[in-house]
Amino acid sequence: FFFQAEDGIRDYKVTGVQTCALPICGFSAAQIAHLDPNCLEILTGDQLEQIYPDVLSGITYDQALKINPKAISALTSGQIRSLKAEIFCAFNLSHFASLSTSALQSLTRAQADQIPPWAMQAFTAEKVSAFGIELCQTLTANHIRSLPKISHAGWTAFQLRALTYPSFLGFEPGSIRELPPEALTGITASQFSCLSPEIGRAHV
Repeated sequence: FFFQAEDGIRDYKVTGVQTCALPICGFSAAQIAHLDPNCLEILTGDQLEQIYPDVLSGITYDQALKINPKAISALTSGQIRSLKAEIFCAFNLSHFASLSTSALQSLTRAQADQIPPWAMQAFTAEKVSAFGIELCQTLTANHIRSLPKISHAGWTAFQLRALTYPSFLGFEPGSIRELPPEALTGITASQFSCLSPEIGRAHV
């Protein structure tokens, strides 16, 4: 139907459905918002990448549940920032794992606020090193605690300084030991005071 393409153009991953990204680009945000969520499920990364940011702003929570996680990795910084904040409540672990480093750097404060603590399980040290300041400032102790210990190797001094004091309650001895030595220069005295004595001795 709305993805009907010219003869000979077929997405081999979608049985019986001929797809073409060009008609999608012509839609408005209001039109996208009224599409059946299953329509979003068949989009590939190449197709999703061609949708204008202002059009992506129309994607709803129910539609986001259906987006192919592999396609998420193709989204540009501008496209990511155009998404409604509620979309990040709909993402599952695979969606978060597929976010590119540039996407993590470009999240708005409202979007970062919607990322649940369990989503941190999806982030590698490389992804952590790409956390933007907006994201760092919204992290809670539960977010820090949910991050895989080995992923703490990705923190930078600039990012640690951006964390709130309460979030430091989420650091455990194992995670502290993974921090790069040079990153510790970013920890302020006030932040350090939120660590237990046991944590403070982790690098001794």
